[in-house]
Amino acid sequence: MPTYEDAARLKSRLRFTWEPLFSRFGSFTPVQLEAIPAVLAGSDCLIASRTASGKTEAATAPLVERMKSEKWAGLSILYISPTRALVNDLFRRLEPRLAELGVTVRPRTADSPHINADAPPSIIITTPESFDAMLMRTPRMFVNVRALVLDEIHLLDNTARGDGLRLSIHRLRALRRNAVKRGDADTDAVQTIALSATISEPHGTAARYCISAQVIKVEGKRRIEAELRTMESAADLRAVIDDFRERGVRKALVFCGSRAETEELAYGIRQDTGGAATNVVDPFGGNIFVHHASLDRKVRLDTEARFGEATVGICFATSTLELGVDIGDIDLVILVGAPYSVGSFLQRIGRGNRRTNRTAVLGFYRSPREHHLFKVLLACAESGVQDESIYAFRPSVVVQQIL
Repeated sequence: MPTYEDAARLKSRLRFTWEPLFSRFGSFTPVQLEAIPAVLAGSDCLIASRTASGKTEAATAPLVERMKSEKWAGLSILYISPTRALVNDLFRRLEPRLAELGVTVRPRTADSPHINADAPPSIIITTPESFDAMLMRTPRMFVNVRALVLDEIHLLDNTARGDGLRLSIHRLRALRRNAVKRGDADTDAVQTIALSATISEPHGTAARYCISAQVIKVEGKRRIEAELRTMESAADLRAVIDDFRERGVRKALVFCGSRAETEELAYGIRQDTGGAATNVVDPFGGNIFVHHASLDRKVRLDTEARFGEATVGICFATSTLELGVDIGDIDLVILVGAPYSVGSFLQRIGRGNRRTNRTAVLGFYRSPREHHLFKVLLACAESGVQDESIYAFRPSVVVQQIL
């Protein structure tokens, strides 16, 4: 286990990045203490640790430190994330911090497609699809790329998107080798760092995306405080909300099974707390939000920002908020119906109580089957059992890459 002296030595090695990325926290998290030295050494890594454990900084800080100290030029780091929402969130978090160092960061997605290939930023945060498009349209922009970060890799691995990403990475490495042969670059090394919160086979996953990767897995399981209740109607949810003050709940995130359900439940709560015919006290200060993929992008971004900044509130969401978009500290995660995978269950409950060693969860089941499924998911979460799958490459992806 790393010691206080280890932390002090590590801080001294982060001459550029300690102040903007860590000083507000005052210390390193366990995964940062384990991972940062390996990344500083130039190793390929798969970093697996629970949600909100500091993996983003564990990858970004040492790579930027290398960039500054070794004077990497041009586009040096690609940060690839599975969704546009995560890309935008990462950009909001990293850009102001890295701007203090003179490091330029830009998002590149279908929502933000414009990158000046003749004067690219130091870091591009993008999705696998936008990465593929840039490789095809502006390949010379990548001749100086020295590092690749693959965020939430468990969401991409063993899918067509993951296979497409693997081929894009192969193309990037081939491009870098050719750049060295032409004299456009002095090294073809592309350090690859994969990040994951929940993963069942880290070594196999690492081998698919990295070269001789070091697997850094830091266990940091929080105590799960779970309650299961039957749900016959929205009145059962309203009864729980009425007890929020007694429970000490100021912010809650409610995961629903469909877009229609998020809208229906949010509408009902708004009517109950804001309707002229009711005397129900509004515990949310009017902060009742909905988040799902059918909403306009600007509405989703506004919802994320307003809910994240609110000190009290409730948000009804589909899986769109299952990932690590910053929405502040959540006191209670409510699941209306059980998800169908351990990974999804862990991602959802991991959104709550991020700054504590506990996770408060309330699961509503609407049938004996859902009740049993909740019990199985909780047992898996407590024992560390995760989803198992056999990897199989999808040849159809090769056709798409050739075309």
